[in-house]
Amino acid sequence: YSRQKMTSPCVLLLLVTLPLVLCYEPSDTQLNQLPDYGNPKVAKRLKCSACKVITKEVYERLSNLKQSKKQPREFHILEVLEGVCTVLKNQFGLLMRNNKPTEDFSSNKAISRLTGNWINSYLDTRCGELMGEFEDEMVEDFQDLAGGSLEDIQKHFCTGKYAQCSQKHLTKDEL
Repeated sequence: YSRQKMTSPCVLLLLVTLPLVLCYEPSDTQLNQLPDYGNPKVAKRLKCSACKVITKEVYERLSNLKQSKKQPREFHILEVLEGVCTVLKNQFGLLMRNNKPTEDFSSNKAISRLTGNWINSYLDTRCGELMGEFEDEMVEDFQDLAGGSLEDIQKHFCTGKYAQCSQKHLTKDEL
């Protein structure tokens, strides 16, 4: 009986601390392994990943809005667009593979992600640039594409209109 009491707090402690382990500040070694966003090829892949997570976040928020309302109007879409950059900055990080940062952004709490350094400000800046430059078009496009799939919307925004991704990078599975 007393043994059960001792193991329960340990299990609880593991469940409470697990999310802290999965999203963390980079070590010096990991800082040296961060993608070089000054390299044009790496920058394009980072911009593609940022575009995909921005459109995914907007799509999911608008889908949730559609469940409570019939069709999001322009002001609903504007509200979603205005709040999305803060969410990205606070909830996303670079996906880790084999303890090394990749060029893919993720919010998946079940997978290790790296935050801090330039990672979160990069996403926030990229999101702000897209919103500042294309906000009016995004409102129109999200209204026109209402009911489309996430893949269709990402293809429209990230390969077409904003040309951040090649078709190869767009279809790459994101964890």
